[in-house]
Amino acid sequence: MPLKKYTVPFFLYSALVCLLLCGCRPEKNNSNASGDSNSLLPYYKSPDFEAFWFDNAEEAAKNIKHSLVQFDLINQNGEEINENNLLGKIHVSSFFETKCDGSCAAVSAQFQRLQAIFKNDSNVVLVSYTTEPENDTKKALKKYATLHGAIANKWHLLTGDKYELYTLARRFYFAEREDGYTKPVDEALHTENVVLVDKKGFVRGIYNGTLTQETERMVKDMVKLRNE
Repeated sequence: MPLKKYTVPFFLYSALVCLLLCGCRPEKNNSNASGDSNSLLPYYKSPDFEAFWFDNAEEAAKNIKHSLVQFDLINQNGEEINENNLLGKIHVSSFFETKCDGSCAAVSAQFQRLQAIFKNDSNVVLVSYTTEPENDTKKALKKYATLHGAIANKWHLLTGDKYELYTLARRFYFAEREDGYTKPVDEALHTENVVLVDKKGFVRGIYNGTLTQETERMVKDMVKLRNE
């Protein structure tokens, strides 16, 4: 007795093909996330914060050319600080005014938390750049540092040439994202954003520095960087 020949209905065949194709489709980059808990952090090279992932640091270095530029500023203790003080360390940057009692104070409070968490980790440093260098002298920064418990060589509060500060904030850190990048460098700068930079000077994350949950997310990302 001959065997019966069975055929798959066309609509079922089409559905199976569709499921297979959808299941194999790669995920898009997500510029607002740091990837899953097992992945490396993304890299950022533009103010729109489009995310790029790489399998290792060597591959990233070949593809990402946006890294920490040269600068020369003064901290709260009158010490000259430049890019060499930050390269080789993970650093977190903020942008503030000593006379700002609102969001700037909130960011500084979160920096106090970060400082306490990484106090004994010599591979982590915090950097707060003033956006009002005409008012935030070394003396003003020293007073602010004392008020917020900034530890010398762990948390640098920096002042100096306004053009240099604003160029660094807008062109390297992308402090105000795309809005700030298109502004004249010397136009008033104010942001709650905090930027995470790795040991080689690559931008690896951006966060709202006033929010506790964002600080918690950043701490996890900093631990990832430390373990890369």
